[in-house]
Amino acid sequence: MRYRLLSNQENQRHARQSQRGALYLLPGLVQCRQCGYAYDGTRLSPSARKGKPRAYAYYRCLGTDVYRFGGERVCQNTQVRTDLLDVAVWREVGTWLAYPERLAEEYRRRLQPDAHTQRPALAIVEEQLGKLRQGLARLIESSADGLLDKHEFAPRVLRLRQRIAHLDEQRPQQVDEAASTRNCG
Repeated sequence: MRYRLLSNQENQRHARQSQRGALYLLPGLVQCRQCGYAYDGTRLSPSARKGKPRAYAYYRCLGTDVYRFGGERVCQNTQVRTDLLDVAVWREVGTWLAYPERLAEEYRRRLQPDAHTQRPALAIVEEQLGKLRQGLARLIESSADGLLDKHEFAPRVLRLRQRIAHLDEQRPQQVDEAASTRNCG
């Protein structure tokens, strides 16, 4: 059997939609080429609409969420309109379905990732660590200059240091993987 039915608990755990139903077609399925985080759907804020009704929303990289990374963005990618990306993806899906042999060829190609087109995980971790450390330095500077109160400063510093510690824990594994890739290739 090629598939199995999920239990209700498994289904709820894996579901990408809320109780209101799916609002976006691709959340979690599109990956940022700059930082590797997933894209998520977000509605236009009332201030962004400027009183005009808008029939679209945006996909945005989770690496741009400042609250996730101690007040600093780890990615500078811009948002993409949901309606435009959804149409582009559906066109691509239609093309793949019209030529099943190309789909099979692409599947085989993706089973053998090309080291030249994929950014090494170590480089991504190093870049994120650099940005987080820069953010920590700016945060400390802001506090020293009196721009942040202690009650604002402490939780931000804690979040940044936790994120840095998490990436520092990942770094040795990435170094080992990079070394084994160089030795095998």
